[in-house]
Parts: sequence; structure tokens; C-alpha cells
Amino acid sequence: MNREKIESKIKELNSMRAFQQKHLREIKEKHQNKEISDIKFDKHKDKIDSKIDKIKHQIRELEEEAEHLKHE
Repeated sequence: MNREKIESKIKELNSMRAFQQKHLREIKEKHQNKEISDIKFDKHKDKIDSKIDKIKHQIRELEEEAEHLKHE
């Protein structure tokens, strides 16, 4: 993959991560306002945290690939 495609994919992933973080903040707010139960909050939080971790991992892999291309 060339450098431009890698940078484009990283931007896309960062956008997805920001969306997930926003969603997590909304869920936390609903939980604090007692709009959702503890069980539902934990379920949603775990799911969102998992998605964020996967996105971070993908970003790290792409950054490593970009760094490898830089040295070639």
C-alpha cells in the first residue's frame, strides 16, 4: 500500500474512533441521568471499548507500515 492510501485509511479510522468516543460519552451521560440501567451501560461500554481498541490496533499497524515504507 502506498503512503497516501495509508494516511487516508488512518484518517478514516481516526474519524471512526472519534465517533465511537462521542457515542460512549452519550451513553455515559444517559447512565448518569439514570436513563439507562447499570447492566445496559456496562454492555454498551464494553462493546464500544472493544471497537475503539480494534481501531487503535489497526491505526498502529498502518503507522508501522508507513514507517517501514519510509525506510525503503
